[in-house]
Amino acid sequence: MANKPLTERELLFLEYLFEEGPEGNPKQAAIRAGYSKTTDVYEILNRLVHDVIRRKADAMILYYVSESIKTIIKVMQDPTEPGAPMALKAAESLLDRAGFSRKDKLEVEHQAPNGIIIIPPKNKDEE
Repeated sequence: MANKPLTERELLFLEYLFEEGPEGNPKQAAIRAGYSKTTDVYEILNRLVHDVIRRKADAMILYYVSESIKTIIKVMQDPTEPGAPMALKAAESLLDRAGFSRKDKLEVEHQAPNGIIIIPPKNKDEE
């Protein structure tokens, strides 16, 4: 799928599917794009899902990153606002999906009192 260009109908399907944001209706998008009413929408989705739809969904998520950041700042400024905990959780979830999650690092130091040294075998010429 990555090397095969999309057909005009597939492009229209994607446009109509994402036209309404996350609430897009796959069956209606397929009909509007010119597929018959009996076309199995899951066949269309299976052809497109791994390459195109994931990229489109990622683009939609990235589109809302700035809104998520604004939400976090708003909650920081007024944590008592009704719905603040839920808005904060949603913003954090979206930022996490966009790849902006907090990275936890764990540093491990270990000192072995009796180290083991592995010596390569001697060449017969060196004997």
